[in-house]
Amino acid sequence: MPHSSASTRTIQIQVADLASDPPEEVYPISILDAIMRKISNPITLTYSLDGTVDDDTIISNMCTGLQRVMKEYRFLAGCVHEDDNGQSYSKRTRSQTHFTVHVKDLRRTNYPSYAELASRHFPVSELENTDLLAPGFEPFPQLPADGSGIPVTLVQLNLIRGGLIIGLAINHRFVDARGMDNILARWAEHTRSIFHPDGPAPAPFDPSWNDRTPLMANPTIPPVDYRTPAVPSMRWMPDGTAPGAGVEPEQMASQIWYVPASKLKALKALASSTTPPNKGAAAIPDDDDDDDDGSWVSTNDALTALMWRCITRSRLALHGITPESLADDTRPVALMNAIDVRAYVPTTTTTTSNTAAVPSPSPPVSPSGSDSDSDTDPATLPSPTIGVPAAYPGNSVMFSRATLPLNKLLHPTPTPSPASPSPLRPIALTIRHTITHYRHPTLLARALRWISSCPRGGVGSVDMAVDVVLGLDVIATSWRVLRAYERADFGFGGLKALRWASAVFDGYCFLYPTRGAGTGAGADEGVEVYLGLERGCMERLRGDGELAEWVEVRGG
Repeated sequence: MPHSSASTRTIQIQVADLASDPPEEVYPISILDAIMRKISNPITLTYSLDGTVDDDTIISNMCTGLQRVMKEYRFLAGCVHEDDNGQSYSKRTRSQTHFTVHVKDLRRTNYPSYAELASRHFPVSELENTDLLAPGFEPFPQLPADGSGIPVTLVQLNLIRGGLIIGLAINHRFVDARGMDNILARWAEHTRSIFHPDGPAPAPFDPSWNDRTPLMANPTIPPVDYRTPAVPSMRWMPDGTAPGAGVEPEQMASQIWYVPASKLKALKALASSTTPPNKGAAAIPDDDDDDDDGSWVSTNDALTALMWRCITRSRLALHGITPESLADDTRPVALMNAIDVRAYVPTTTTTTSNTAAVPSPSPPVSPSGSDSDSDTDPATLPSPTIGVPAAYPGNSVMFSRATLPLNKLLHPTPTPSPASPSPLRPIALTIRHTITHYRHPTLLARALRWISSCPRGGVGSVDMAVDVVLGLDVIATSWRVLRAYERADFGFGGLKALRWASAVFDGYCFLYPTRGAGTGAGADEGVEVYLGLERGCMERLRGDGELAEWVEVRGG
């Protein structure tokens, strides 16, 4: 049985040539970058190695591919700094011409082999592990007193028996999940071309992919009163945002829940209209009226509705809410969704390459009636284009906020019928209507203008308007749009498992992308849901009868 300690080494890759590159490079952040906390997005990516390619060749080629992608997305090689006004930027100095890649060999340790990880469905207990990330990773990093900054990017390549685990962390002020997915795809594309020089060459790099200018503050647009938030999903924090997670690690539990594809289909059917749209059957309730007849919900909407309902129920005891008091408890509870708005966000400057405009949907209808366009006179503002490139790495996320009375969210489950539909239906519809509302370009323009009017351009002064940590609200983010299982093939086989690598926050729920062909997944492979909760709440959730009808625990 292996029992030795891990061996480690570092590899220096050149990311700047002072003979041809400027001695220093500075890359500012955009408005939507500014509202993200100064934390990293830490992930692990697990691969199977069959021994046909030498390990040293794999490491060398991956380092060369990383070197190439860092010369395209140049902010990656810098460190996070802040100016006197608190604005963040990435800066590469004269002394930072090389980037350090860490390599850890775990093959002679007790760390599980690839086969063991695969047999256990790549469990949280092994892969939510900061030892797989480069030294210096901190969940909530603080700027060092010596002025050196916080590394934007950390990379560690972990060799395990029969496999490789990439530990990657990129600061959230510079990328969102889609941005990391784009960078990974580009890194893989470059590396794959080294392994297979006779194969397709990487597509030419388009500078517009890396251009944050369209989402930066426009000085010609007059500010608004930042004390009045433009959208209900965000709030101004006069004392700054909280610096940490708010729950001690020993109080937290993490879990992956798994929903097979066949059950996902049934769950969506349960949350959907009992008849197709416009077929003349049973009337749709008044509160379902939105675009068209308001009947459509997505699979994500249905699954998120289930998780919102069950997670909230698991937290009732924490707040002393009894079944007897619940029936009359109309306090509003919220679901915050992080939604990708690359195709919808308005820009007031032109990118360095043409970006196709996306037709705007119908004017938004506020789910709560609290949003107004009265603070914006379109005649006085620049005419925007719509959308940024799909390969854009920066934050293009808007937070949508759906609210329901607590007793309506947790209404008892009846037997579904046309006259008495599933309680998931109004919840899923609320989620769908809210997402449609919050991704509309008009609302996004109003939000961008408000954020840029806030102190420090929103850095540390804007937060999500949600009571999630030990509260009754829930945050959900769907990574199902990520294409890592399709695109993150470095030349020695496709990705087998994508996992978050550090303890997740209380009440945060991730929908992972579906593991497709070539990952070892079965024909009925569906969606993995990654969730962090306070330990007592997680135990109650594990015993939730409604959740157990649809999901199973994955990994251990």
